[in-house]
Amino acid sequence: MNCKKILFLILLITASLSGTTPERGSVVVLSTKVGAEINYIENIYYNIFPDVKNLYSAQIIKIDETNYGVRIIYWDTESLSLKRDAIILSGDKFERLKNKVDLTPLPKENDINRITGKYVVLKQIEIFQTIPAGTLLKLNTIDNMRIHGVLLEHSAEGFLLYDGHIEKLIPYLSVKKGFRIEQRKRNPKMNPYIYWGGALTGGGAGYYISKENSAHVRNLKTTSGAVGMLFLTHMIREIWLTYFPKQYKLDIIWNKDN
Repeated sequence: MNCKKILFLILLITASLSGTTPERGSVVVLSTKVGAEINYIENIYYNIFPDVKNLYSAQIIKIDETNYGVRIIYWDTESLSLKRDAIILSGDKFERLKNKVDLTPLPKENDINRITGKYVVLKQIEIFQTIPAGTLLKLNTIDNMRIHGVLLEHSAEGFLLYDGHIEKLIPYLSVKKGFRIEQRKRNPKMNPYIYWGGALTGGGAGYYISKENSAHVRNLKTTSGAVGMLFLTHMIREIWLTYFPKQYKLDIIWNKDN
């Protein structure tokens, strides 16, 4: 294979890095122990691509009968962002890697903890990227900024949020504390308990404060108390559902004191 062809293949693989489905390239599984995408834990434990520093994930693509391309995403410590690259892998090298992985026992929990403890940034990015687009987030950054917005996507540098006015890029490494916000939902099964409870409470209070009055006044105050408490219960419930959403703390392992 000549140099021009190799260069062309590298450019082709790099251009297709944004594709997420196997149809964009013939994805090859190196071993059942690592699956179609090799993550940073597998790469370090099995020592698959030791020359790639801070590798986050990799996919192997079959080019022809004797060559493979590798899509690589790695953490760049200078730009503090995820970057993409591609390398060519010979068929012989592929087979040697396959044999090495197949013959190596599966990692134990201690092995995984050792790797994630050393590569905290990669582990944190992995956690962050499990948050799906469309999620409402509230983030506090290391420079004491508070950002509240909808997650549009995960970019190479971090969260791309929309705060209702503009899009904001929040670098992963700047996040000190965060919450996933979820709007509360009505539970129709609770309606009888909530509204009957409110009405009975209001009616009972009206009856109690008017028990020395005539039957007509007592009935009037009991009814008005029940109706008033029914409306008040509904108003309190609507305020609770609208202005007090559920908040789930994000798992931020590089700042356990958050």
